Amino acid sequence: MWAANNLTEMRKGIDTGLARERSVDLLIQDGLWKLRTGNPGGARTSMEEALKMSPSDVRALRAMTMTYVAQKQNALALQKAKEYAATQPKSAVVQEFLGLLLISTGDRAQARTAFEAAKAADPKSVRADLSLIQTDLLDGKLDDAHRKLQAVLSVNGSDAVVRLWMGNIELMKGNSKAALEHYKQVIAIDSNNAEALNNLAFLLAESGKPSEALKYAQKAKEMQPDSAEYSDTLGWILYHQGLYSLAVKELERTVAKPDNPVWGYHLAMAYAKAGDPKRGRATLRAALERNPNLPEAKAAQELLGTEK
Repeated sequence: MWAANNLTEMRKGIDTGLARERSVDLLIQDGLWKLRTGNPGGARTSMEEALKMSPSDVRALRAMTMTYVAQKQNALALQKAKEYAATQPKSAVVQEFLGLLLISTGDRAQARTAFEAAKAADPKSVRADLSLIQTDLLDGKLDDAHRKLQAVLSVNGSDAVVRLWMGNIELMKGNSKAALEHYKQVIAIDSNNAEALNNLAFLLAESGKPSEALKYAQKAKEMQPDSAEYSDTLGWILYHQGLYSLAVKELERTVAKPDNPVWGYHLAMAYAKAGDPKRGRATLRAALERNPNLPEAKAAQELLGTEK
């Protein structure tokens, strides 16, 4: 009923259920219904009751903070989350929730404290490890993140997410060969991991193996057809194969989401090779305005003969 937006029938079902048993699930549904229908105070009461029954239920905790946000009391939402987490120092999931909430506000120092509390509460928690590693990355501590992830990987070598993160960090450190091997292992564990498929395809293309890269790029794009990043990878591989018209068609999909100036340089070069230098130069100028200092900028300028 929730998914169908049939709140009337949903209400009937909740009331029937609550009349029989005041379960955590029903209380959370009751609270979400009240929140959606403009009663954040009533929603909060339901979530508080649910948390008394199941103190580590993050669904209820998340929804409780949402009741304050609905009343435009964001600071109070954070404060209440902190207060609740202080009552649950041994709950890894509650500490993790608080850390993620703090990360979203930009308070990485307190977030790190919360993630460390989560790790102390559950020393085997990979989620807490990854959150601490993410905090290191946000703080620019790449070596610290790499060292921690190596320790996690030594215990959880078959975890696709952990190995994917290691590949990403190796790539950030400029170790393309090591990153490539990690992405291959991710795909061996999870053949439908779109991010690993895309990243592997890009690295293979960059290492002069576009034919091998193509199958991975195509599969990633099939899985996430709206991804501009994956369109760029596939288009760039087609470019390397000399299929310039097909490359243009794919790379044009990135124009609607200009998140990365590199995509603009790729498209500009594809236009040039496809016999449309006018559009290539226009695309190049737009990319140069965003970031003229990338290696791809020099390559595109050399191809199109456009001065910086």
